[in-house]
Amino acid sequence: MKALVFHRFGSNDVLALEEVPDPTVRGPRDVLIRVRAAAVNPVDWKLRSGGVTRLFTGSKFPKILGSECSGEVVSIGADVTRFKPGDGVIAFPGFREMGAYAQVLVGKDQGQLKSIRAPRAAWECLLSRSPRFIARKLPAFAAR
Repeated sequence: MKALVFHRFGSNDVLALEEVPDPTVRGPRDVLIRVRAAAVNPVDWKLRSGGVTRLFTGSKFPKILGSECSGEVVSIGADVTRFKPGDGVIAFPGFREMGAYAQVLVGKDQGQLKSIRAPRAAWECLLSRSPRFIARKLPAFAAR
């Protein structure tokens, strides 16, 4: 898979798009996610530049940036019950793990992942502007 990787702390020029091994589901709470979109946040460039953030990320390289993303569940660990392959999710791997600037990410089903069914329903309702559509669709999504 491709990922935005850096091998030392520094400015934007330390980032490189590289081929890296695909992650796999190893633990019972792991969720493998195909990343569809990743957010670019101030925390990402602060982590990339080093400084005080080394306390959070350590100095082991290479690193893949990205502290939040959205995507689709590809596979799950044995103890995962909230998600199944094909589900849309928002992932927050955190500052220590990061990894959202890659094609595939392993998240933990321990507060790092949220379903995107309800936000998608809200978006559909806003786009439709139809009270009848909203009354019919929103309760169905909220009940899931």
